[in-house]
Amino acid sequence: RKNAISDENAGNLAGALSYYAKGFKSLEKFLGSPTRVDINGETVFLGVDLFTRTQKVMENLEIEVDPKMVETDRRLDKGLKIRGIVKNANSGQVEEGIPVRASFAVGGGDVHPSYYSDADGKLTILVSRIDSRDARQKLMVAVDPSVFIGDKNDQLASMVLQSLVQPKDFVEISIKRPTIFVSTEETVMGKKDPSLSYYPVIKNALTKAGFSLSQSKANSGLSMVISGSLDKGPKSGSTCITYSNLQIAVSESGTGEQIYQGGFSKIKGYSSDYERSARYAYNEGLKVLEDEKIPELINSILK
Repeated sequence: RKNAISDENAGNLAGALSYYAKGFKSLEKFLGSPTRVDINGETVFLGVDLFTRTQKVMENLEIEVDPKMVETDRRLDKGLKIRGIVKNANSGQVEEGIPVRASFAVGGGDVHPSYYSDADGKLTILVSRIDSRDARQKLMVAVDPSVFIGDKNDQLASMVLQSLVQPKDFVEISIKRPTIFVSTEETVMGKKDPSLSYYPVIKNALTKAGFSLSQSKANSGLSMVISGSLDKGPKSGSTCITYSNLQIAVSESGTGEQIYQGGFSKIKGYSSDYERSARYAYNEGLKVLEDEKIPELINSILK
């Protein structure tokens, strides 16, 4: 406490935070009960005193991140870097050695959690992976003195420090969906019939999920090939049988690396004529497409 007050008075806020945090660690076993001590003839409840003084130091700090909003894709091949700076909220001077934690407030992924501001008050937050499929995510960057006492798991002192009002700032992360070039070849008993095409259903699902469709493979991130057919099967008595088949393949446009392949084959349709039989087979295939294959497709693209 004495060293913390000395550093605080000298303007060394990082040193003051470190001593106050270690003070909480020393008192960890007694934080649930009043710890009354006599200091220079003054009765002090040490836990309350430490909390109040630490909060005062925190109120003298502010943190800013730049940029406030970024747009990226989920793959983050080179990682995502966010710049931050910690300053004295009163004087505007930069503060060195201030502990900072970064975490996802909305969404999720891998972000290096712990940092200290450098001699210029600066730090660089590194996000290496985004796991969440949310189109908009939010990263929180906050001053966190519990860093000074190490691993915060199951530690009462860390929980108390975390309960302080923390100087913080946020980064909005907008996730770009890949642009997709689609080529399709579908036939109904050897002929074109747009009314029995699965492509509009797939297109609508991709658009609803936030993907853009491109007319050019060169200007797209992904290439999708849709191959479908409704084929005439045997006739059993007065019953005509038709088979519905569909294959969907998705690959990286640049590298050709395949990221998804799926579909179905020989889903049967029955009716008294082949036209109605084809419609029946199409509708049965549509159920499989919407319930199973489209969610599977979108999940694979967003991995």
